[in-house]
Amino acid sequence: MKISRRFTAVLGAAAAIALPVASQAQVTYYTTGVFTSTGNSSVSNGGMTINFAALSSTTTSTPSNVSYGDFITSGTGSGNFSDTFTLNVFQTAPTGGSGSFVGAITGSLTSTGSLTYWKVTGPTQFNIGASTYSVNTNAVPGGVGYAIVAPNNNNGHTTVQGFVSTPEPSSMALLGTGLVGLVPMIRRKKSK
Repeated sequence: MKISRRFTAVLGAAAAIALPVASQAQVTYYTTGVFTSTGNSSVSNGGMTINFAALSSTTTSTPSNVSYGDFITSGTGSGNFSDTFTLNVFQTAPTGGSGSFVGAITGSLTSTGSLTYWKVTGPTQFNIGASTYSVNTNAVPGGVGYAIVAPNNNNGHTTVQGFVSTPEPSSMALLGTGLVGLVPMIRRKKSK
């Protein structure tokens, strides 16, 4: 009986020491973006261009707000857009995998004004391994997505933002500590 209590005490102390060492989960990911009509990250019409500046390899602790890249507008004139845009997310750590946010690009764009939108028509959330990625949205009429700003607004940059979460190792350590603490209680009940 003394051995099991000592063993339980040692395990509990070890878990208590390890708990602060356990850190938040981290993910490493990068993005790409493709317009269906061009097969690349840029589309033009009427002297106006929408380019997607993808995000290179980024590591972040979770849960966290994240960026997936920027729509960047440029040019002079007036363009009408009707296309499909796919935003791909590739996770390289802790496990590899990918997922996509798909939506329609529609609307008119000039150098001084924009009624152009990316409306997400597919899922707004997906899992890669234990990580969950979602896309945040700004004001879009009749749907989920992003209003793409004109070149004279915010230097033409519209940042696509989201959220990523992964179960934290510290939560698992805390659960294990609690389970270890139950062992003496169970043994006392059995011995009575």
